[in-house]
Amino acid sequence: MLAAAISLAPMTPTGPDFEATLVVRTLHDLGTAALTLMLPVLAGYIAYAIANRPGLVPGFVGGWIASEIGAGFLGALLAGLFAGHVTEWIKRRRVPSWVRPVMPILILPILATTVVGVSMLWILGPPIAAVMAGATAVLADLNAGNRAVLGLILGGMIAIDMGGPINKTAFFFGAAMIQEGDPRIMGACAAAICTPPLGLGLATLVRRTWWTSEEREAGVASLTMGVVGITEGAIPFAAADPLRVIPCIMAGSMVASAIAILAGVGDHAPHGGLIVLPVIEQKVAYVLAIVVGTAVTAVAMCAVRYRAQRKSGRIGKGGAMKIVAVTACPTGIAHTYMAAEHLGKSARALGHQIKVETQGAMGIENELSERDIREAQVAIFAIDIEIEKRDRFKAIKVVEVSVQEAIRDANGLITRVVAEPESLSLRA
Repeated sequence: MLAAAISLAPMTPTGPDFEATLVVRTLHDLGTAALTLMLPVLAGYIAYAIANRPGLVPGFVGGWIASEIGAGFLGALLAGLFAGHVTEWIKRRRVPSWVRPVMPILILPILATTVVGVSMLWILGPPIAAVMAGATAVLADLNAGNRAVLGLILGGMIAIDMGGPINKTAFFFGAAMIQEGDPRIMGACAAAICTPPLGLGLATLVRRTWWTSEEREAGVASLTMGVVGITEGAIPFAAADPLRVIPCIMAGSMVASAIAILAGVGDHAPHGGLIVLPVIEQKVAYVLAIVVGTAVTAVAMCAVRYRAQRKSGRIGKGGAMKIVAVTACPTGIAHTYMAAEHLGKSARALGHQIKVETQGAMGIENELSERDIREAQVAIFAIDIEIEKRDRFKAIKVVEVSVQEAIRDANGLITRVVAEPESLSLRA
């Protein structure tokens, strides 16, 4: 909704005009409300994962305070972890039997919320404010010096917490410099803002089989948010795998920001992404910076994703997919073995690893082991009858086709399975 509002709002020298029409204003207000809920909900359910239902209230409160004091995504993450462990610690204390009934409904919420709230307000708040003020001072000093270094630092700050306090420090520094007559700082930030969601979205398109269907859906949304300059589109990926995702998006944003600031890109509106292109100086360089930064993020993300898949055994050497297959026809003679032979030859010719089990007149031959099935990314059933020991394949994706299809076009079948297994008809 927020992305749609930014897309539809007319652009002014001070940014998108969200009061232009009732539709734009409504979309903007609804989207803002939803994103406002994001930090409390994130913290609340992190706490819930640690301490169960008693962790919800202190987690929600901690996340709300994180948003109010400007701690952003990282602050909410910390608040959720802190709230969960504090609540769990209190839960484990021994109390008199007459106190136990009121522990989950009265004592736990009050004590945990008090500890978390006071900690966020008085312990974590001042250091965060000091860090933001210090970062702003550092940026101002670098502005007169090495612009490449400044670009790298701005890009890293924009990406590291995806809309949080570090991101906002760089962003508002850029916005302040517009009023000072230097739109180039905002130009660097604007290029860096959109590359995290664009790069991650692109990564899900480049190697679709390395991502779950939910991740691919998040990738489409991420691309949309990236176009209109909403860095938060990268948060679902970062929340699921921060140690791999955050360095990748930082690399892309740093490259995009450095290219933009070296090329003298200026942005006269306090926003980023392609939506501000009409008020950009050096438009070609701006688009180039975004394209290169997006590519860096996507390549880096694909590389670390590949290593993760290889480590789990789901991808073989050279990017080969690991496939298992079972073939069986009514007579269990010719067609069973023909299908097995065609699948084996086609998979190996396409560079993938495959093991094929036949269930025919001789019983089960070349029986797949538990390890074979566990390490495979997908199982192909080329069958015209019910097979034995089908329960072995409950944990992995199964694509079921007829024996004739495997014989007639094994090459096309393997290609489709590798490209998009969910698109095939499943009867398993």
